[in-house]
Amino acid sequence: MNKEKKILIFCYTGLGNLILKIPLFKSLKKNYPFSQIEIISGNTNNFRVEEDFFLIQQKLINKIHIISDKEGFLDKIKKIKKLSRKKFDLVLMPFDGSPTIFKTFCFFFHCPKIMHFIIYPNKRMLSYLRLLPYFFMRNLFLVKFDNQKHETELNLDLLLRDKKFNSNAIVNDLSLYINKLKITKVIDKLRLNNLNFILIQPMAADGNMTAKVWSPENFLLLIHKLRENYPKYKIVLVGHEKDQKKINQYLPSVSENYINALGNTDSNELIDLVKNSSLVISNDSSIMHIASSLNKNQLALYGPTDIKRTRPIGKNTLILKSPNKYLHAMHNFIYSEQELSNRFPNYELMSQITVKDVIDTINNSNFLE
Repeated sequence: MNKEKKILIFCYTGLGNLILKIPLFKSLKKNYPFSQIEIISGNTNNFRVEEDFFLIQQKLINKIHIISDKEGFLDKIKKIKKLSRKKFDLVLMPFDGSPTIFKTFCFFFHCPKIMHFIIYPNKRMLSYLRLLPYFFMRNLFLVKFDNQKHETELNLDLLLRDKKFNSNAIVNDLSLYINKLKITKVIDKLRLNNLNFILIQPMAADGNMTAKVWSPENFLLLIHKLRENYPKYKIVLVGHEKDQKKINQYLPSVSENYINALGNTDSNELIDLVKNSSLVISNDSSIMHIASSLNKNQLALYGPTDIKRTRPIGKNTLILKSPNKYLHAMHNFIYSEQELSNRFPNYELMSQITVKDVIDTINNSNFLE
């Protein structure tokens, strides 16, 4: 077994999906203890300072390469060709982290390449036709997307096509190593020293409209109820800087009822806040998966999202669902997130969850004193 394998993984994802790749990184490190694992992404928001990046501090990856979506076609080709000269031993292309344009560039890498493929239920013939070019690529191995599996397991499926990977090295463990987390100054910055606090992410999708979020108006009402029922807990709002524009009508940037930290935390600070929180409340979003990785108390609000693939798997998690005809409608890509968001731009698909439902669930849990 070559324990010094050099591996490249495509990670064109948000922070939450990146968290779900932790078992993949751990399994590679276990099977190839002296491996050099590098990732490629276009997400400059999450990967601001490489040496401080939490996955590097966790010793799960070694390097980050950024090729932004905003770069021109020729610039992308130049960077991929330059990257291919590093002579990787293996390239992994998960279904959620490999845009089509980069799949077409994978022939530049002469090493074995393992790639997910999806057969869309409403576009079966077109799905197979799109696969045809890949059958002519040298050293490319295809892995079919299994719609009954969690995303952590889907990522691990790629490893089973690596002929040199020992299946006994599979580590299906999402947890972050607490002792390897960066200690930030975010608690001081937000004046939360010696205070208990509830962390809320009211939006998702980096400020873009998405049908999987609860109404900001409901979050405002929830904050008031939490302050009434649990006055000793501060409320902290986190999320992307673009989220503020979405919620300004309901949640002003300054309020005596909460601390607004939207757009004011990097990935390390966000993880630090989750680690120190008493309870996390969110839609299906990045903070939900961070809470799972730290086994924090959390309440997740679910609607059209594919719960089989994306559900939080932390030990201290409760899930509330919005029951309507589109519950889990994204399962197996029957509907795309973009399609549902265009059809239901006013939080309709999450409206069956009430503020009372959330408060009652918290009251009946042992999350807060």
